[in-house]
Amino acid sequence: MLSSVLFTPLLFSYPFLASLGYAQVTRNAPVPVNGAAYVRARTKLYVQGGVVSQGGNTVAQQNQMFALDLATLWPANSPVWIPLKQGPTQALHTAAMSIDEQTFVTFRTATAGPNSALSFRYHMGSNTWDQSSVKAQNPNKEGISAVQDPLSGLVYLAGGYQNDDSQMYVYNIDTDTMTMFPMPSNYMADRSYYAGAYLRSRKSIIYFGGTSASNINNSGNGTISNGNGNGNSNGNGNGNGNGTSQSNLNLITEYIPSTGSWSTLNVFNPNPPHRSDFCMAANDDGTKVVVFGGRLENGGYARDLWVLDVPNLAWTQGPSWNEPRASAACTVAGSTFVSWGGSNGQRTADGTVILFDLNQGQYITSFTPPPEYNKGFNGNNNVDRDGQYGADNGSSRGGSGSETLSDDRSKSSSMLIVGGIIGSVLVVACLALVSVFVRKHRQKIQSQCIGYSASMAPRPSTSNSFSNGGLGVNAHLKKKPQRDPLSPRDAYSTDEEKQTTSMAPYVPPSLPRSPPTTATSPAMVRQSTEDSLAGTSRSQWHP
Repeated sequence: MLSSVLFTPLLFSYPFLASLGYAQVTRNAPVPVNGAAYVRARTKLYVQGGVVSQGGNTVAQQNQMFALDLATLWPANSPVWIPLKQGPTQALHTAAMSIDEQTFVTFRTATAGPNSALSFRYHMGSNTWDQSSVKAQNPNKEGISAVQDPLSGLVYLAGGYQNDDSQMYVYNIDTDTMTMFPMPSNYMADRSYYAGAYLRSRKSIIYFGGTSASNINNSGNGTISNGNGNGNSNGNGNGNGNGTSQSNLNLITEYIPSTGSWSTLNVFNPNPPHRSDFCMAANDDGTKVVVFGGRLENGGYARDLWVLDVPNLAWTQGPSWNEPRASAACTVAGSTFVSWGGSNGQRTADGTVILFDLNQGQYITSFTPPPEYNKGFNGNNNVDRDGQYGADNGSSRGGSGSETLSDDRSKSSSMLIVGGIIGSVLVVACLALVSVFVRKHRQKIQSQCIGYSASMAPRPSTSNSFSNGGLGVNAHLKKKPQRDPLSPRDAYSTDEEKQTTSMAPYVPPSLPRSPPTTATSPAMVRQSTEDSLAGTSRSQWHP
């Protein structure tokens, strides 16, 4: 019975026990795609939409939306996904999330006409989608990356949704409003399909790679203009380099939102080869930036991985993945680079998540959340705005990540915590019931023993022949202090008490004394005489 009682609450506490190892893998998982919009917020990587490609052609567009749980353990081939409400059927778009993780926004509406709504908004609390009130001249524009400044919550979209790439669009998620200002022509003008990331260590946004939209697939072979400033191209593209734009150079452009200043970072070691359609993400404190995959100038697809050491401004090339990967979603969680989806140029990749350990410098097969992810974050938005925890924004062609870490738990983690609490309470309650049962059982046994002892108690003698001073059978009534009958004789202070006690038979205090008898058996007289001569303290009963 006891084992069955204890086993029941342990079943209910299974989520708590499961949290100690690999979590249960949900049956709901997204269809692997490339060109999905993505954004990391707190301990989840959100992905929405995307396309499935086969043989270099689009097979189907998706409207799915899922969140990858970054607060639990999981193997690379079975990641933990959380299904969310389906959104717009879209691909090659970008996304951002509000600081409080209540509003998810996608930018680019491919089916809309000129001056139509630019974005869709998903509201976490009500689990509903609606269209933004913001309209744009060219809402169907590709190659724009959304990068969020966690200090202000504003989302920066370099190149904007005009017919050219000269404007910086700044979107306020809370108010659903858009402002814009012109960008310097020598940094971001005519630059698309780049990647951007926010660096907490420098409180700035960096941009890398990209090209002019007119230089992509101009000859059908996917070549990218080399932008060398002489108007030439490395293929059949009509390169329009003017000697000043960085759109086709493998340089790092930095923008500081608080001052509005632009500059080019001078880095050590060779830069990664120039590319587009790649993903880029920074780690939590903005000291590391990872560049992965993409499309190269020769039209090929890349599978290499590079890490920028931000404090030292130095690039390091890591080991390449086993196949090319472009237009993938990615982020950096703690010291682990995480990438999902993408295309190898011929087909969409499978659902396996690519994991690269930045500390070990090698690919790994399982994801372990950083300790601070398991502990959770402070319960307010200031975690993001003051830069206590990291947030990175990575983007590829048609996809972006804008990460804002805060204090919420993923749904599966919350279920584990609740299950653990309920299970623990049930276990404690069960142990308490067992303790009460054992105590009552012990008391019952003691009560039975006392009853048996009482039935075996000696009866007092009525004879005063051996009363040692003629005190008789009532001598025990003359005791002055109430003594413990089992106390040693030396505890009594007078000879009278010693003498009285030696003549008084022991009777439990809680039981009535037996009435005196008028006859004494010879056996009792002999035993009493022998005990008295031997100096014993009281008469003994011998049946």
